Amino acid sequence: MNLNIEVMKTMITTFAVFLSVTAFGNFESKQPASLKTAEVKAPVRMSNLPKEARQFIKENYPAKAVTYVSKMKDKKGGTVYEVGLKVDDELYIIQFDAQGELISETTAAK
Repeated sequence: MNLNIEVMKTMITTFAVFLSVTAFGNFESKQPASLKTAEVKAPVRMSNLPKEARQFIKENYPAKAVTYVSKMKDKKGGTVYEVGLKVDDELYIIQFDAQGELISETTAAK
């Protein structure tokens, strides 16, 4: 009888671990693959962005739309800049590489 209880405990524990791993996998980030293992974002000044990135923002977004600018590393060790911009109650998230080339431009979900 004690053997059956131990077997059931083992089965329940194994099932719980399986559910935890499965649930965690379903909450995977929707970020681009290059950023899924990125380091923590560090805030930087707009003036620290590459010239091409600043020019892109100036040409495509209204003045004073920038809400944050951050710098991080992608999984290959490359520098990625992320800029958040608020326009008409929408938050846009734009990412640039170290040379100022556009990586992605998305609208944050509300």
